[in-house]
Amino acid sequence: MWTDDYTHRNFISLTAHYVDESFKLQVALLGIKEFTDDEKAGENIINNVKKMVED
Repeated sequence: MWTDDYTHRNFISLTAHYVDESFKLQVALLGIKEFTDDEKAGENIINNVKKMVED
């Protein structure tokens, strides 16, 4: 999660890290969305991650 300093909008992203068949570390961005919940509580974060996985 991070906040854009200019617009003060919050974002959440979901990434995957894995090692490929050549043993090279790979990183994949699975999703990114604006985090609109007022409170950055654990339940709100989990709900947003679940929505990203379902999409």
